[in-house]
Amino acid sequence: MKIYVNRRPVHGPWGGGSKILLAIIQECQNRGHEILLEEQHKSCDKVDAILCVDPRPVQGVNYRDILDLRSRSECPLIQRVGDIGTHGKPDLYEMVLKTTKLADAVIFPSEWVKNVIEFNGKFEIIKNGADKRFFENKKSTFDLGKKIRVITHHWSNNQAKGFDTYQQLSSFCESSNDFEFTYIGRAPIGNNFQTHLAPMDVEGLVKELPKHDIYLTASKWEAGANHVLEAMAIGLPILYHVDGGSIPEYCSSNGLSFENVEDVKRILLNRLYSNIIGCVNYDRTTECVAQEYVNVIERVCS
Repeated sequence: MKIYVNRRPVHGPWGGGSKILLAIIQECQNRGHEILLEEQHKSCDKVDAILCVDPRPVQGVNYRDILDLRSRSECPLIQRVGDIGTHGKPDLYEMVLKTTKLADAVIFPSEWVKNVIEFNGKFEIIKNGADKRFFENKKSTFDLGKKIRVITHHWSNNQAKGFDTYQQLSSFCESSNDFEFTYIGRAPIGNNFQTHLAPMDVEGLVKELPKHDIYLTASKWEAGANHVLEAMAIGLPILYHVDGGSIPEYCSSNGLSFENVEDVKRILLNRLYSNIIGCVNYDRTTECVAQEYVNVIERVCS
């Protein structure tokens, strides 16, 4: 089949959705399908399937171009909803509401995001996964007799990622002899953390994450969070915000929830994490995710 995808994956440190897109493209090619990306649709009269991973315009390609290509090709349009604009993209929510009604099938990365947009059409839930290199570097031993090291990482610097919590926790850890806090990634101007490292790609993360004991995410309203999956694949238990969107759905069996930074401090000071450290059970890879996506594309086209 000839499959058109309206985004190119970005190599290097970037949001987790780009890593999943790369895996989907690779799986398509492994099965013998031809892939056209972004502006390449202009040189093609017909395709067999269209995968829209983001309805917003990019590189001169807008959603109308996608619909025109579908009309010329008389082929199915599959749309992935990886973002509904909760982190600084308010127009995206309305666009997703409109465009998903035009798709032949919709793929959601969580039950949470499907319910938020109240979708009633034909859909699949395909939850995200982690790069296999995280599993290959899984932390196997924990020394809880030393300082407990807490870590988080994000590509986005939007406030909804939880920077108020990270800043307060960092200050708490700086004044403590029992805890340390490390932040990896971009951050809003004015945020200062006990340890702040630049954004890392997979190669850096698989070396840095196992140096820590607990993974914290204060991010809210995530359609399909990837950072927590990488942490679970490394073997770290997760402390997650109750309003994390997909995060409680992804992490409930491998972590503890909190509502505010005082909850986090209570969990740390009372060692409520002790029963889950070393017991994280997670095995879903991006390869599995990609296979399920391509299965849907092939099934819709059959």
